[in-house]
Amino acid sequence: MDPVPGRNPQDPAALFDSIAGEYEEILEETVRGTGFPPSYFQGYKPREVRRFLGRLRPPLEPETFLVFGCGPGLSEPWVRKYFPRARIFAADVSKESVEAARRRNREVERVEYGVIEKGVLPFPGPFDVVFAANVFHHVAPGARRGILELLRGTLSPGGYLFLFEHNPWNPLTRKAVARCPMDEGVSLLSPRYTKALLKEAGFSQVRIRFTLFVPGALRFLLFLEPCLSRFPLGGQYFAAAAP
Repeated sequence: MDPVPGRNPQDPAALFDSIAGEYEEILEETVRGTGFPPSYFQGYKPREVRRFLGRLRPPLEPETFLVFGCGPGLSEPWVRKYFPRARIFAADVSKESVEAARRRNREVERVEYGVIEKGVLPFPGPFDVVFAANVFHHVAPGARRGILELLRGTLSPGGYLFLFEHNPWNPLTRKAVARCPMDEGVSLLSPRYTKALLKEAGFSQVRIRFTLFVPGALRFLLFLEPCLSRFPLGGQYFAAAAP
């Protein structure tokens, strides 16, 4: 159960402190050529969570939503859009990123920010949803299971963890990661590895869904993406895991 080969990640707190002010510029350069603006990649993830939870029986309408690894706050406005009733908690190991998120989202209602220090979350939970978007490839492989166990312990009964990651089985994704400064030296997580890791961390139900099949030039075909979610060639994927 080895992750995709790669160099050890840099210290995430130091890395994201250093780029907090230019994060969006780096992201824009990374997605250049896809035909989509950076906002598309931020917004589709909460939308996928909304779709998944809406198909549960009964559907889950979360009241508490943790954004784990919030960075400079690009996800929270989208979480608010798709989950208008939820109280949002957002945390990151990077103090500079958390401050940037506070400034960016000062008009977004019912969002609380905090810094993760010494492996301790600033909020106790429980959370109906824990959302980690492109976070775990920045976590040292040896620390991933412990963090997932911590997050599992914060979930409310019936809650879900959503873990979004780059799909290393997609060659275009690997190319984009290779030229992204913030991803230098990271170790990507294959879907198979992620599912096994979540099981080891105590999650009893893990479902993998693939995303980002359609380029911007063919956006009129976006309606087909949900039909492709079981094909392992999407640019990203997510794991939906219940404790």
